[in-house]
Amino acid sequence: GLMPDFAYSGKGVQVGVAGDDTPAARAGLLKGDVITALNGNEVTDLRSYSNMLKQLAPGDKVEVSYTRDGVEKITRLTLKAR
Repeated sequence: GLMPDFAYSGKGVQVGVAGDDTPAARAGLLKGDVITALNGNEVTDLRSYSNMLKQLAPGDKVEVSYTRDGVEKITRLTLKAR
C-alpha cells in the first residue's frame, strides 16, 4: 500500500513510498506528492486520511487530489483488498 511520510507536518498526507504494484503507483503517485483530498473530501492529516480509507471498500474508485511541486493534480485509483 501507500506508506506515508510520517515526518511531514504540513496539511495533507505526503507520500513516503508507493510500492511498485500498488494502486497509488499505478495512479501515478510518487514519493513526495501530498494528498490533499479523497473524493473531494479534504485530507487534513494522517488521521483524517485513515478514517476516509476505512469507509471505502476494495474495488471502490477514488478520486485523489494531490499536489506535486506546488501544482494541484487529480488522479483516480481503484482500491484493492488489503
